[in-house]
Amino acid sequence: PAELVEPAMQRLVAEPHGPRSTRLYPTPERWGSLPRTYIECTEDRTIPISSQRRMQAMSPGAKVVTLDADHSPFLSRPRELADALIEAASR
Repeated sequence: PAELVEPAMQRLVAEPHGPRSTRLYPTPERWGSLPRTYIECTEDRTIPISSQRRMQAMSPGAKVVTLDADHSPFLSRPRELADALIEAASR
C-alpha cells in the first residue's frame, strides 16, 4: 500500500559487502548437515527466478518455498514470508 512505501523506503539501507565476499570452505561431510529452505520470489526483478533456481541447484536437498513476491517479500508478502520462516525454523 502507498501509505507504507515512504516509511519503508526510509528504513532501507545498503547491505555490507563482507558477507558476500568472504570465502567459505564447506566440507563434503558437513555440507547439507542442517536443513535448508530456499524462499524463491517469482516477481523479483533484482534476482530473476532463473538465477534463483541456479542457486537452488547448487544447494541440493533444500526445501523450496515459492512466493509470488518481489525482491522484498517482507513488504509485499509479509504474512506468507513469516509463515515460511516459521515453518523452516520448526524443521
